[in-house]
Amino acid sequence: MKLTSIVILTALIYYQEKYRSVSAYNQTVTTTTTHAPSMAKPTPSMVCVRNGIDGLDGMNGKDGKDGKDGKEGKQGKPGVCNCTLVQLQRAFSKPSIHLDGKTRKVQRIRAGKALDVWDYQIDTGHISGGMMYSKGILKVPLSGLYTIYSQIYYTSKTYSGRHVIRINNQTVALSEARGLMVAGSAITLGGFHVNKDDEISVAVVYDAEIFTGKWHTFFGAHLI
Repeated sequence: MKLTSIVILTALIYYQEKYRSVSAYNQTVTTTTTHAPSMAKPTPSMVCVRNGIDGLDGMNGKDGKDGKDGKEGKQGKPGVCNCTLVQLQRAFSKPSIHLDGKTRKVQRIRAGKALDVWDYQIDTGHISGGMMYSKGILKVPLSGLYTIYSQIYYTSKTYSGRHVIRINNQTVALSEARGLMVAGSAITLGGFHVNKDDEISVAVVYDAEIFTGKWHTFFGAHLI
């Protein structure tokens, strides 16, 4: 009886110790397995940084709404006009020109050549409305009906007392003396349709001597 009790007690102690050993082992394995993957937090000296490849640009966004209109600016200062009254009158009046003889002397004039003895800045001379003059040629700025006139003072008895008005070198009017001309004035004029940029001139038909005083010899045109 005593022996049996001793055997049972010994076996009980054995299995109890074995159970403790197994439990301790399992606890050790579990703890190790649980904490094995964890690592200490990296310190700044342990961090390795590598720049990646730039990504693709994103799509542009939609246009924003227009902003509100700004405030009106202040009114500017009045402009300064450097034009003289004469220049203003020339710019805004009808095309017109009057040319006087520019010298008080007798000149020998060759036939057929545009007469260049004029000046619009002498006494009754004027130019306005865009008319242009250069070297014996008038150029008109507007198409329309123009009065064109010319007077020449011849200084001696001659058969040469003829002169013509020409538009683009085509004769449109002729002053003609009958027989032997006595020294004096010959005049011709008329109303003619002239186109923009047409050129008007005066020429003698034969070689002649003329006096180019401002009241004796003149030439002009104006839009009617």
